[in-house]
Amino acid sequence: MPRKSRRKDVSLAETAYLKIKEEILRNTFPSGEFLSIRDLSMALNGMGRTPVREAVQRLHDERLLTVVPRKGVIIPEFDIKKMMDQLEIRHILERHSAVKAADNFDDDGLEDLKSILEDMVSIEGKGSYQLAKLNMMFHIKIAQASNNHEIVETLSRIYDHHIRIYTFFLTDPTRFNLTQKEHWEIYEAICTGDKDKIKSSIDDHFESTRQQILASILQ
Repeated sequence: MPRKSRRKDVSLAETAYLKIKEEILRNTFPSGEFLSIRDLSMALNGMGRTPVREAVQRLHDERLLTVVPRKGVIIPEFDIKKMMDQLEIRHILERHSAVKAADNFDDDGLEDLKSILEDMVSIEGKGSYQLAKLNMMFHIKIAQASNNHEIVETLSRIYDHHIRIYTFFLTDPTRFNLTQKEHWEIYEAICTGDKDKIKSSIDDHFESTRQQILASILQ
């Protein structure tokens, strides 16, 4: 019986983790304000505090929230310097991994990339959380094809933060058409295997993204 109960606790903790994480990435919780474990439990339809605490610790380790002893948790406010630093790291790692990945993609892998781009078109509300997730899925698929686990792990952590950033800042529907065009250019460059074209398409995409984020912040 205790063993069965422990499995249930783990399952609840995983459920709590996924639900709280999604709400953070959707920017549902106000940033810069304290939330108690009770607040989070209520947001999860009264889920017990033990699995919520476990989920909170995991999210703290991922820097998606900060645990403040005797006060609760706080969702970090957006930090422009940190955002730009993360974007720079993404640029370097994605550029490198895409060049490596071009030699490893088979027809099925390229079809998967194409399907993600097609799925993005079908999403209603072009500044949505679902769209941001597909955006990052496109990039992680490329990174995975580089066969470098450390790159994939590092990018995955950054992507969680960037889903939140994109959902909050890049909500202009006109931005979608430009982003989609840039993604297709990356995809087509990978299909050709032209490494110079891969590098230039990724460079253009990141400069465009950087400018759009800065423009959104300064509005």
